[in-house]
Amino acid sequence: MDTFAALALATDPPTLDLLDRKPEPRNAPLISVEMWKMIIGQSIFQLVITLLLFYAGDTILGYDTPAEKMKKQTVIFNTFVFLQIFNEINCRRLDSKINVFKGALANRFLLIISAIMIVGQILIVRFGGAAFQVKPIDIIQWLICVGLGFLSLPVGVVIRLIPIDFKTPSTPSPEAEVDLEKDWNDAIRQVRSQLKIFKTLRGGRFRAHFGDRKEKSETRSKAFMAAAMLPSLISASVGVQMTRENTFRSSNENTIRKSEDQQLTEKPENPNLSEEKSENPNASEENSESRNGANVDKIEVR
Repeated sequence: MDTFAALALATDPPTLDLLDRKPEPRNAPLISVEMWKMIIGQSIFQLVITLLLFYAGDTILGYDTPAEKMKKQTVIFNTFVFLQIFNEINCRRLDSKINVFKGALANRFLLIISAIMIVGQILIVRFGGAAFQVKPIDIIQWLICVGLGFLSLPVGVVIRLIPIDFKTPSTPSPEAEVDLEKDWNDAIRQVRSQLKIFKTLRGGRFRAHFGDRKEKSETRSKAFMAAAMLPSLISASVGVQMTRENTFRSSNENTIRKSEDQQLTEKPENPNLSEEKSENPNASEENSESRNGANVDKIEVR
């Protein structure tokens, strides 16, 4: 039953009245004074009803036979359960306001759980028998049990009306004279001292941490740009060097071809030399090879 009651109260939807409630301080107790007042008041009331039925129930209800006295135990048990059911509705409010039924119909869990507990209690009393040590009771006894349980609601109203603040009205103290000029000067002096400390801190270390962030970011961006351009610069320099070597080789080849063409096109001025060449062709070939080798050596030296 306690589990069902806790579930019904925990699912109560919030209302706009919660916005008017003052915030609780950090060191506030978990159980407030209003809660303690309701807990103690309802505990006393339920103890009085239960003990009164247990010790004076036979006289009040007029039970004389053993069978009727057995039903007295069932009436006590049934009354205690209905005291808890009605007290569940009474505990929907934790403040000192009286209307405990406000917004009750909006909570479907409360209605369903209350109906389950009432139906379960009826089944236990009617068919519990030896398992719960109860006897079936008549309609009059049911009305007595429900009526005593319903008394939890008016008792809760009375408990809420009990004041918890017993503060005596205090006389207002005379207003103390306030020197505004002194307070203003103290504030200005404090601001000056703080600015002086701030100015002292504006050294190299302070500037390194706070003042040069823009310069640091610019330096980092330049470094990243240079690192990104490095591969392109290396490839460009390698390409230029290869182009120079190819140009130098082609110019050497052109020079060698021109020299060979000039030697072939030149006419011999001395006929004796031509005869010697015709007589000794091997010598001319050796001379041409030696000249070509000399030209190649000159090109390599260049």
